[in-house]
Amino acid sequence: MLFYKRFINIYYRCNDCSFYPSWIYFNIWLYYIYLYYNIDNSINIILVNEKKIVFLNKKYRYINMVTNVLSFRYYLVSSINFFLGDIFLCPKLILFESIKNNIDYFYYFSKILIHSMLHILGYSHYNELNYKKMFYLESFFLSKLI
Repeated sequence: MLFYKRFINIYYRCNDCSFYPSWIYFNIWLYYIYLYYNIDNSINIILVNEKKIVFLNKKYRYINMVTNVLSFRYYLVSSINFFLGDIFLCPKLILFESIKNNIDYFYYFSKILIHSMLHILGYSHYNELNYKKMFYLESFFLSKLI
C-alpha cells in the first residue's frame, strides 16, 4: 500500500498545529483513489493555519473567511507537468468541526481529503446529478477505509 507515497507530497506549513495526521494516514486515505483511477501523477497536500487559508480563500475565491480545505486543480497534466494539483487543509479547523459535530477527527479528515481529491479529479457538486455522483464516490472510498 505504501507504494503511492512517492505520489503524495505533504508540506507542513502549520507551526501552531500539533494535531495533524502523519503522512501514513494521507497515504492510506488516498490509496484506493489512486488505485481506482490508476493515477500516475503527484498531488501536493499543504497543511496551513487559519490565517493562511483565509488569505488563499480571499485571493482565489473572493471569500474572506476561514475554510477547512481548498483544492486547486492543475488543468494541464502531461509528461512535463507531473502534478494533479494542490490541496490546502486547515487541521485546526477540521479538528474544531469534528468536535463540534461529534465526528471522529481522523474519519472527518479523511472525508474532507477524499472530497477534495475528487474535486482535483474534476468532480463537482454544482447540480443534483453531479452531487449524487460525487457523494456516491466519496462514500465508496470512505467505505474502503472502515
